[in-house]
Amino acid sequence: MRRHRQRGLPILFVTALLLTGGACGDFLIGPIESDPLPTTSTPGPGTASPSTPAPNTPAPPRPDSSGPGLRILVDASRDGGVWWFPQVAPFDSSAHHQGKALADHLRGRGHTIGELPRGVVITAGLLAPYQIVLRAGYFGTGYTAGELAEYEAFLAGGGVLWLVSEHSSWGDALAARLGVPMSGSHHGPAAHFAAHPITEGVTNHPYIAGAALSGPVADGVTVLGWLDEQRTLAIMGTKALPKGKLFFLGDLNGLELVPQPLVSNLLAWSR
Repeated sequence: MRRHRQRGLPILFVTALLLTGGACGDFLIGPIESDPLPTTSTPGPGTASPSTPAPNTPAPPRPDSSGPGLRILVDASRDGGVWWFPQVAPFDSSAHHQGKALADHLRGRGHTIGELPRGVVITAGLLAPYQIVLRAGYFGTGYTAGELAEYEAFLAGGGVLWLVSEHSSWGDALAARLGVPMSGSHHGPAAHFAAHPITEGVTNHPYIAGAALSGPVADGVTVLGWLDEQRTLAIMGTKALPKGKLFFLGDLNGLELVPQPLVSNLLAWSR
């Protein structure tokens, strides 16, 4: 199945923004038992575009923490279309989008899933209710220094981050900040893996125009997957932290295909 990539997205999104007035939509996150929140934003002057953090963003409802499932937040605020395509704005987590298969798979396993639309400012209040954050791609307007600091605080507090990047020539500011800089555009599939609970049983992983680690591997980083037999293109791994957990991967498209047993292994490792 052909998967949508970021390449060529500026024309698509600029055209769509001109038609919609640039609305970015409301939050669509909450407990899995709840119906999706209604989208009430309307296009108009002063509305933030998908690539611009929206001011005065309302806080989402806190997820139900009484059940056995994990609470997972998908940060698709800088996805560049790889998560939300073909939606533009407003965004609806119950409607078709490229990340829906993975989100629905996780919901079906009893986990609470929140999905952030483009343009959201990352705050401690957004991250704190969740045990895991899946950072779904990095494209367009980067994070502010304050947002990067919130991610560091989330990890320092014991949070788990699935840091999934995308192909780029400019790099990933959050990945660089956390010591796993990723850039470039590389194609798979990946078929070379190190022994680890995350890669147990994994023999092949789809890789569709993703990034790779750039520069020398930093202290504390364990590479788990490579694109080449010589093991020079590192695309998957973990980084040891004092309290939280960090998993990194350079391509979102492949993960959206719900590759098994990788997804199940990630969930088990994250507990």
